[in-house]
Amino acid sequence: MKRSTQNILRSHDLVTTQVERSIYDRQMDVVRHLTYALNELFWNVGTLISANKLDEDSSPGNQNSIDYLSKKLVNQCGKYFSEENLRLMQLFSLRNYDLVRDTWLYFSWKYVPILLQTDSDDAWRYYVLRIHEKSLNPEELQTEIKNTQFERSDGDYLHPRNSYAEKMVYNLKNSDVYNAKDYFDGANEIALKALFYFKENQPDSQFESDSSINLLISAIYKAIQRFQNDTNDIFNVRFNFAVWHIGDGIKKLSIFLEKSESQIIQDLSVVLVRKYGHFFSQEHLTVFAKFGRAFTFDDDLAEFTRAITWAHIKELLTVENYELRMNYMRIIYKDKLSVLQLLGLIEQHDQSRFALKVEDIYSHGDSEPTFNENIFENQSFLGFISSLRSNTQ
Repeated sequence: MKRSTQNILRSHDLVTTQVERSIYDRQMDVVRHLTYALNELFWNVGTLISANKLDEDSSPGNQNSIDYLSKKLVNQCGKYFSEENLRLMQLFSLRNYDLVRDTWLYFSWKYVPILLQTDSDDAWRYYVLRIHEKSLNPEELQTEIKNTQFERSDGDYLHPRNSYAEKMVYNLKNSDVYNAKDYFDGANEIALKALFYFKENQPDSQFESDSSINLLISAIYKAIQRFQNDTNDIFNVRFNFAVWHIGDGIKKLSIFLEKSESQIIQDLSVVLVRKYGHFFSQEHLTVFAKFGRAFTFDDDLAEFTRAITWAHIKELLTVENYELRMNYMRIIYKDKLSVLQLLGLIEQHDQSRFALKVEDIYSHGDSEPTFNENIFENQSFLGFISSLRSNTQ
């Protein structure tokens, strides 16, 4: 028997809300992991500065000062590397790595000047937890530290690492601390873009290539490149998981409401396009639904989404056989195939063969790495986070 119209509408609203929540959760995953990656980069830069013992003398003639280093870096890498920030990075890196590292996911850089006022690494951990327990902004955190720093006991903040992480995960569920404006708004987005568009230049011709300042700048450049690679990879995974969750939601909604996927997609797109932008058009949702049907969560989904880009996934969804699709995926990852190379590979081989061995399909040849695409040049990714960006205006 068909469900009553009232129940259908209620169920439709419920699952539509779940799909929307999935979109938002995955968008905030992007923000959280960007937060961690930036904190890791700034820690590494601070460590390099500390190791090089730069002079405090910032006179125009001194090229071994933080002031001089900042001028070089701001010009090439953006405003994250102001003199003030470089000094904060240096102080940040002096904290106990083992105690502080697992907090990097839970605060953005705007909290660091306040957290550096804490009198110990354990107090640092305690106040990071308080940020989330009470959804504190930096000014409120400053007040919290001022009012409670003499009232804490050791038991308040000496958490073993595992229980600390568990507390964080619990408190993140209701936290409003992460703010897309920190990364996708005005001057903040300009600063972030500068990091992703940075390309290493030649050493400063004023100095010998092996001068201490050029070696330091070169090391910082390499740290930025690691940040670019790691962050683009993380974003790729979050995006792939997000579109699978949406597709899986469409599949479940179709079964639950006893309606065709095409009708579900048509109804859902109206809501999603209005709230999240044209990336959630009927055309795109149809591809998401195909992705949702192609895998269950218990399949090799994590391996599949982690290894390749969305552009590859769209082409692999034309391969009906699951085992063959996974073999193609592993070849893409192993040999860094471009989408065009993948298309050529699929066209050359009979897709009806079951579980074709990797070595039977492709012998290693010349191929240019295509992963780690700049997120600000990835139109699919920008479409996915468009509502985060538009909501900051």
